[in-house]
Amino acid sequence: MQHNDNLQLLVSCESQAALESCLALFRDAGHSVRAHRITSLRDLDDMQRDGLDITVSLILPTFFEPRQVLARQVYQDLVDKYGRGRVAIPIIQSVVVQQSQAAGGQTLFEYAPAESSPATVAYQRLVDRVVSGQ
Repeated sequence: MQHNDNLQLLVSCESQAALESCLALFRDAGHSVRAHRITSLRDLDDMQRDGLDITVSLILPTFFEPRQVLARQVYQDLVDKYGRGRVAIPIIQSVVVQQSQAAGGQTLFEYAPAESSPATVAYQRLVDRVVSGQ
């Protein structure tokens, strides 16, 4: 993908603010991005059933808590439905992400550079993977 190409994403998240945080990761890395928010995978199923040609290329579980049984079960359900190649390794919940959102307009990349934050490294890998189309 060229640096000036427009990424088009369908994002399932709990709020518009969460969507904006996700989009900021791509914009901060220099990419133009447009997104549509859905609130559940059921919304995606409904859109596909209504005839929209949507291909799921990557599902990224975020705010993942590996110690929680429900989180592990949801992750496994996603892998069972979409396959391991389409479901990325989850990004574990990190307080650094929430702190960066409250840090006076700083992005995650500014607030916690990759050399100091595993969360920043994980999100940079996400941006790289989406942009490269892998």
